[in-house]
Amino acid sequence: VEKAFDKVHHPALIYKIFTKFQLPELLCKTLVNFLQDRQIKIKHNGKFSRPFTPESGVPQGSVIGPMLYIMSINDAPKPSTSNEYNNNLRRNTDGNSQVDYYSEELNIYFADDNVIMVAGYREIGPQIPGTKDDTQFGCKKFRDLIQKSTYWEEGNRIKTNATKSKCMAFSPTEPKKNERWLSLYPDRNDPNDDRITYTNNHVILGITFDSKLTF
Repeated sequence: VEKAFDKVHHPALIYKIFTKFQLPELLCKTLVNFLQDRQIKIKHNGKFSRPFTPESGVPQGSVIGPMLYIMSINDAPKPSTSNEYNNNLRRNTDGNSQVDYYSEELNIYFADDNVIMVAGYREIGPQIPGTKDDTQFGCKKFRDLIQKSTYWEEGNRIKTNATKSKCMAFSPTEPKKNERWLSLYPDRNDPNDDRITYTNNHVILGITFDSKLTF
């Protein structure tokens, strides 16, 4: 997540503190008091700006800062639990179309890092209008989770950093060259949206994974 701790929206977090966690009222007020009416200055070339009150961000370096950030992302989109996506993994093909069912889905946040994993068969993704065969990576459920996460981030005024994100396929065969990318808004299919590029190895939480799931 791009500048995650700096972009925690105070009004949204305060609403969650009072409504999502069943905390004692005194503790809620203490947390809100910790967030509100803080004043900061910016130092540039040895000079300080006038003090101002930020409307977003949690103090980094504080003991409670990481917990407040976790509370702010607690309602992030979770994988579907419907039978549509949780039957045993199977694949149906009728020539041109393909329907996938998924046995496992994960959407894991570790501080400002996020890992989304879906078990399923790759399928032909949405094609970019005006192109011959430029299509998006992955299977439908994977793209759905990306889409839900992006819309949730918009509502919470944070954003995934596409340039630091990667998509991978743990498979003996790699995607075709025209399928090695994924938009943050897969359903919009807009060629101008930020793109996550494909890689066959990537470092996740300090561990390097490759496309054969060795690390």
